[in-house]
Formats: sequence, structure tokens, C-alpha cells
Amino acid sequence: MKNSYKNAPPFVQEIVDHIIDVEGGYVDNMDDSGGATKYGVTEKVARANGYKGHMSELPITFAQDLYVTEYYFTPKFNLVAEVSETLAKEMMDSGVNVGYRNPIKWLQFLLNVSNCKQKYYKDIEVDGYLGSKSIGAYTALCKRRGELEAERYIFNGLNSFQQVYYVELAERREKDETFVYGQIVNRVEYLPF
Repeated sequence: MKNSYKNAPPFVQEIVDHIIDVEGGYVDNMDDSGGATKYGVTEKVARANGYKGHMSELPITFAQDLYVTEYYFTPKFNLVAEVSETLAKEMMDSGVNVGYRNPIKWLQFLLNVSNCKQKYYKDIEVDGYLGSKSIGAYTALCKRRGELEAERYIFNGLNSFQQVYYVELAERREKDETFVYGQIVNRVEYLPF
């Protein structure tokens, strides 16, 4: 994990910097199910990755390296980046906030309902894991719809799922109403066609 930020592609460093900027510094809000966080890194995640100090003292370099390792390479968003850096950045940003398997499932759902009853490509398993079948389906969609249109379509679809995720979370757990407005304003974005 050490130096993964320093060795990451510039666009990955850019999204990590954005995430840290949006998440801010140390927070210990009783309404936050993640508990104490710094730079958006929860205590549970920090501990699982070897951090032993107080969360208020978590070094920014730890957070940077963690984001690259655990939220870019572990979910294989680097495979998405080979076909669309825009989607890789979006999926990584979403994954940090909602768990990285969710944006992968959202991508897979969108691909399956966009294949015209399997005329364009076969359905793929919605399992939250990235591999050649998901990337192949996206590439086939790009060939059918055009790269820019397919990218915008998937990008907007991912953000639609993310917005619904936040609303449903706040509906289930009233304490999440504390965060839903900021999550939608700061994390959900749509591209024009």
C-alpha cells in the first residue's frame, strides 16, 4: 500500500485529492454510522489496514495510499480506466462513499438493460466484481451507441443509482437525513447529452 498514491496515474491522484477535499478532516459525528473518520477514512477501514493511532492524527499520506489501493486497484477500476477514465473516476468516488461493489453492480445492471434483449451482447452476471465480461459488454455498448454517448449514459445512470441509494438509506435510518443533502449535492453529478 505504501507509495501507491505517489505511483498512481495522475487522474487517480486527482480523484483522491477531490475525495479528500470533499470529505474534509477529522469528524466524529454521532449520526455517522461509520463513526470517527478523517479524510473520509472510517476508523474500521483504517484499523483493517494497519493504522493504530487516534483517528484525529491519521496522516494524509495513509488516506491517499489507502484510497488508491483499496478503492482503485482492489475493485479493479483500473480495468474500467482502460476504456473510460471518466467512468473509473466516478466509480471510485462512489465506491469510497457507498462501498465499491455497489457501483460495479450498478454498471452491470445498466449494461444488462441496455443490450436490447441480448441482441448487442449477452447479459452479464450482476455480482459486483469487475472482469472481462463487464468490460466487454461496455465496449460492445460503445460500439453500438458511440463512445461518448455510452459513457454519458452509464455515467448518468451510475449517479442516478447513487442518488437513490442515499435517499433510501435516509428513509431507512433517520439519522442519515443529517447527510443526505450534502451527499447528493457533493457526490451526485450528471453530464449533458
